[in-house]
Formats: sequence, C-alpha cells, structure tokens
Amino acid sequence: MKKAIIIFIAAVIMLSLCACAETGSTHTPDPATAEPANAATDAPVTTGAPSAPTDQPGGDSTDVPPDAPSEAPSEAPTAEPVKGSEGLVITDDGSRCIVTGIGTCTLSEIVIPSHVNGKPVELIDECAFQENKSITSVFIPGTVKKIDEDAFAGCTALASVTLSEGTETIGESAFYCCTALKSITIPQSVRWISGYAFRFCGLEEVTILGCSDIRSNAFAGCDFLKSFTVKNLGNETYQIMSNAFGDCRSLETLMLAPGLTEIGTWNFTDANNIKTVFLPRSLKKIGACSFLRSVIETVYYEGSESEWKAIEIKEPTFEPKVEYNSSFGN
Repeated sequence: MKKAIIIFIAAVIMLSLCACAETGSTHTPDPATAEPANAATDAPVTTGAPSAPTDQPGGDSTDVPPDAPSEAPSEAPTAEPVKGSEGLVITDDGSRCIVTGIGTCTLSEIVIPSHVNGKPVELIDECAFQENKSITSVFIPGTVKKIDEDAFAGCTALASVTLSEGTETIGESAFYCCTALKSITIPQSVRWISGYAFRFCGLEEVTILGCSDIRSNAFAGCDFLKSFTVKNLGNETYQIMSNAFGDCRSLETLMLAPGLTEIGTWNFTDANNIKTVFLPRSLKKIGACSFLRSVIETVYYEGSESEWKAIEIKEPTFEPKVEYNSSFGN
C-alpha cells in the first residue's frame, strides 16, 4: 500500500514539473535561418524603380511606376526646340517662319529660335541684321535652311557664328565685312556658299565639313586667313569657283579633301605664305592664274604621277614638287 502511494505522489510531482517547464520557457529563432512568415507570397523589396523587360521594349505600363524613367528609345531623339532671343521680328509664312529683323531685341548675343508657334524657322531674311553694330554672337539652329543675302553684312562686332547641321545655303554677302569674325566651322549639310558670302571678313581659320560649292569671291579679301580645310565628310563632289580666295595672301595651310573636281581661276594668286597644300586625286582642272606668283614648293597629292599629269593645269608657272600617294590630313 505504501509503495502504491509513493508511486502516485512521484507521478504527480513529475507532471507538475513538466507543466512548469512548458509555460515558462521561450524560443527565439535564428534570423539567418528563419523562414519568413509567408515565404511563398511575400514580394521582394527593392530600393529603386524596376527596369523594363529587355525582351519587351518599354514594358507594360503597370511594370514601371509613374516617376520612373522610361526606357531609352531605339533611335536618337530629335533635337530639342531652341528658344530664341525675345524681341526678334519673325513672320509667319504659312508652313514656316522667317526672321526679318532685330526688332526690340537689345541683346548682343543673339539666338535664332528653331520654332515659333509650332512652325519651323527656316529662313533668315535678306538684310535682316545688316549693319547692326551691337551683335557679337549668333546661334543658328538646324531648322534654318538658308541665310539669305546680306543677312549679317556689315555686322562688324560679330565675333562668333554657330551654324547647326541642317542649314543648306549661305547666301550672297551673308557675312560680308564681318571683320571681328576670326573662325567658323561650316556644317556638312551646307551645299552652297554663295559669292561674297565672307568677303572682307577677319577670318583666320575656316573648316568646311561637307562638300559645299564655293562660289566666286566667297572668301576673297580675307587678308588674315591662314588655314582653310575642307573635310568633305559626305564624300561628294564640289568645286571652288574663280577668285573665291582672291587676295588671301596670309594663307599657310590649304587642305582640300577628296571630292574636289575643279579650282577656278585667280584663287591663290600671290599666296606667298602657303606651306602645306593637299590636293585630292578627284581634281580634274586647275584654272589659269590659280597659283600665280605663289611660292608653293611642295604639293601633297593623293593620286599617282600619271593621275597628276592627267589634270588640266592652265597655270604654266605652277610646277611644284609633288609628293604622290599622300594621305589627306597627314
């Protein structure tokens, strides 16, 4: 009997101890190994906007939040519209606009707008800024197809002209007698530099990126012109007409890219400072008196000796040393 009572008391004590252990203990899971409360459905957290899927350009509209940048277009975007200087006189010509004058604009640094009321500005009219003595710089956007005759003629303070790709024609006497203008780069899109366009300018350096035909007297009288380079990035044909460089006696470097077919008469007469001349194999004719009394000693020629001898040279005294098979720019 005593043995049964002892066994019963021991069992009660053991049960009590187990109950205390379960209610008093706690368990803290290891954060490195713990499973999230709902691992199957919880979305990952990101700190930036998600990228659009690479196999679906642009993605679905729900994939990108409103403030996230959109994916770059496959083609280069068009140039941003250029806001012009306020006060310029601009007329609506139906489908296009034309800059006709300085108007109430008092700025010395002029910016021609690319668009007005949604229409492209395609022309700077003849005599638009003629004889303006205050303008020191002008930016011309690519929407302007033509700079008409005498547009900036006599602007003697004009020291900086920025032409954009898209402009096609520089009209007659457009920058005539801009004596403060020291250098200019003419974009590849320009196909026509009219007569007297830069006559009597203060230019020292000219770079032409395209295949512009250079008309008579275009750069004549540019007494300070030292470097003239045609790069002709479009590899098309072009020509230099008569007296385009008349009286450019300071010229030292003449680099004419492939594509040139003819040098007209009276171009580099009395050019007594020319040190470097490159002529392309595309050249077919050199007019009379083109290099009269110039002191050129060496011409770097792209073609062979037989190709050189095939050129029609009207200047009998032009007999320089010729370095054949030369490379443009070297």
